[in-house]
Amino acid sequence: MYISFKEESGDFSTPENLGDQINTSSEDSSASISEDGIYLFFTSSKNEDLGYNPYWIRIDEIEVFKQR
Repeated sequence: MYISFKEESGDFSTPENLGDQINTSSEDSSASISEDGIYLFFTSSKNEDLGYNPYWIRIDEIEVFKQR
């Protein structure tokens, strides 16, 4: 999964890969940010999972966001 940010000009930045904290070799999808902006929720079908499962991570723990 990738993310882009809205710039002051109104344009969006070049999409950035969310990295291996989020992306796996399986299917990852359905990302959304919590209303308070603290968490990223997503689903993944990791090898050890039985189908798609929900996951979440604090935004401030994701490397792409730490760089901003």
